[in-house]
Amino acid sequence: MLAKKETDRRKGVILSAIAGGTAGLFTDLMYFPIDSLKTRIQASIKGQNFVKEARKVGFLKGISASLVISFPAAMSFFAVYDGGKVLLSDVISNQASVSLLSAAAAEIAQNLVRNPLEVCKQRMQIGLHNTIWETLRSVHANKGYYNGFLSAIFRDIPFGAIQFPIYECLKKAALKYFSHGKNGETSLPFWVTPINGCIAASIAAFATTPLDVIKTRLMTQKTEYYKGIFDCATKICREEGFRRLFAAWHFRVFSISTGGILFFTAYEESRKLLSSALLRY
Repeated sequence: MLAKKETDRRKGVILSAIAGGTAGLFTDLMYFPIDSLKTRIQASIKGQNFVKEARKVGFLKGISASLVISFPAAMSFFAVYDGGKVLLSDVISNQASVSLLSAAAAEIAQNLVRNPLEVCKQRMQIGLHNTIWETLRSVHANKGYYNGFLSAIFRDIPFGAIQFPIYECLKKAALKYFSHGKNGETSLPFWVTPINGCIAASIAAFATTPLDVIKTRLMTQKTEYYKGIFDCATKICREEGFRRLFAAWHFRVFSISTGGILFFTAYEESRKLLSSALLRY
């Protein structure tokens, strides 16, 4: 009995990893042009407007980096997130704490995988390089694969800590409200997951926009003008005003909230399909 339970747990983590990777790749590619525009707005400084300078580049520049990294990055997130929930649920009774800690660990794992090609992607998006190989050579020469890594962690841990507990709470409340059937079986109408995902993602996206701006500046700077997270935040506020920390917030909230609709729907549906397929074997 215990062996079967352990096997089911492992299958669940594998399902989540594959479903999450699929959902992550789908949403990243779907919203890539909007992400490019957001990056160019956030990277622009006085005397250098990347929105204008990168007009000839095209909004799909850098998509090759996303094609390579989106699936493994999202897969690593959900493997750690759901694996963490399984492990921590045995020692922590508070489910909100379990979700928060699991999300934090998952964000670190995801950024370890994503950061090198995220740097390449953003540098290509603003027109600094033409090809991914040219970008990789430049980043390698400057040992910049993990530029902005700490700022990405500072952005994504709060993001995950906000988004996933909210989504889990909304899902739990919805399951309780719509529960029916025998033996405690539950199901949700198809429209509930997109709404839950949109709400959770939009709140998290807006709240973490300043951290996203700082990450973009650190990843795309040509020289070492910004020495770190706090130096970057201080200089932006002093030279451009506090509001600049919320540059392109509307693009970020729009892409992430609507992406949340697609992401969580794709994630939940992929889990169902994969689960049905595994049950046959």
